[in-house]
Order: sequence, then C-alpha cells, then structure tokens
Amino acid sequence: MKLPFKLLLVLLCWISICQIGVAEEKPWMEVRSPHFRLITNGSESVGRHMARQFELIRAVFASQFPGFQLEGNGLDILYQKVTPPIATFITTRRFYQRNHEDLYMSYAQGWALVHFLTFGPGMGNGQRLKQFFNALQRGIEQKKAFEETFGSFEVIQKQYDSYIF
Repeated sequence: MKLPFKLLLVLLCWISICQIGVAEEKPWMEVRSPHFRLITNGSESVGRHMARQFELIRAVFASQFPGFQLEGNGLDILYQKVTPPIATFITTRRFYQRNHEDLYMSYAQGWALVHFLTFGPGMGNGQRLKQFFNALQRGIEQKKAFEETFGSFEVIQKQYDSYIF
C-alpha cells in the first residue's frame, strides 16, 4: 500500500518527536548558529554538528527556492492565511503545489497538526496518533480511521484551532 506524501511526512515527524522520550535524562544545553537555536541533551559536539546540518539545509532551501520565507517561527504564515480544514488537508494530495508560499504553508500546517496530535490536550503524548497510523496500516480509509481515533472532524478542528491560534 502506497501512503500519501502528507501522511508519510506526518509519520516521519511523529517518529522524530517520539524519539525525544527515548533518550535518558542528561543535562540540557543550548547551541546557537547564525539562524538556529538548538536545545539538546546530547554532547556539545553533536549539538554543533546538528546546527551545521540545519544551516546547510537552510542554504539548500535558499538556493533552490528563491523568495522562500526562511525567517520567522514557522507559524507566522498560518496566522496570515486561511488554512484548509483538517479533513481536507489530510486527504488531499499535492494541495499546495502552486507556489513557494503555498508550499511553505502546507509544511507549516503539517508540523502544527503533528504537534497538536502528539502534544495537544487528550492526545496522550502521541498514543492516539500511533493508533491512527496502526488503523491506516490495517487498511482503514483515512477519514474513517481519523474519526475513529480522534473523534469528529468538527470537534478536532475546533480543538486544533484553539491550540494553534
């Protein structure tokens, strides 16, 4: 079964977020680069390596997507635009392919949705998102799996809007 791109992106984001809880407790430190501020409980050398990697990725985006908004907190564009409802966003492939701003908006909404479905009230630190992915793997249609896991789209949309905005 081929997963839609947005679902794969959400899954990868969720897996990355879940790895945070696996690490043993170590002291946290801050590492800064010209465009990033990282908070890590890894070694300083690993933090600096990650900061360099982020700077390289940023440089690639800057060269490949001239005019792409690279500054801000990532949610700025969500505050300025009307985003599609969650029910549309999770099931529409290539919703934002028209221009760089729309692509950035899709990326920002994807991250915001993953954050909400992982850390939002009643989400069980990603347990419900894991149930959703398991339902998809069992072949349940996306919208049905979503509503069975999280509840009605209308209620979740209101909770998401309140969480993000």
